[in-house]
Amino acid sequence: MENLGASISTKLVDIQPTRASKEQAEFFGIEPKTPLLKLTRLRYVDKSPFCVEYIYFTEEFSSITSENLNGSLYQVLHDQFNEVPAGGHKMFDITKASTSEAFLLNVERDTSLMQITDFVYDQNDHPLHITRQVIRSDKYKYELIQ
Repeated sequence: MENLGASISTKLVDIQPTRASKEQAEFFGIEPKTPLLKLTRLRYVDKSPFCVEYIYFTEEFSSITSENLNGSLYQVLHDQFNEVPAGGHKMFDITKASTSEAFLLNVERDTSLMQITDFVYDQNDHPLHITRQVIRSDKYKYELIQ
């Protein structure tokens, strides 16, 4: 987006503890219902909200809450934890906007949104984080180039 001349920004919305779902536990190699840290951030293009992202970390990253999370998360991971994202896999599907997502993205509740769930490994092939993004599909498209 920045290559197209758009201004990209991020705002931390919430940090809260949560419990690992079965799928999250399998990825992280932990027991279901193990505590996780959930970050919620709102992403903007030219000051207009386009994406809500939910980022899940194991408790070993709990000190990330004291960092500035309004910018590059990967810069924080590199600088504070010596972690570099190095691979993973993505799942794409469609979801409906929840009440909070509708509010944050300025759309009607139940609006169709593109959902991307990203399972990310670090430079040592260990699970690093899971990110689930819900993206306005009325204004943006996602293109993969290989």
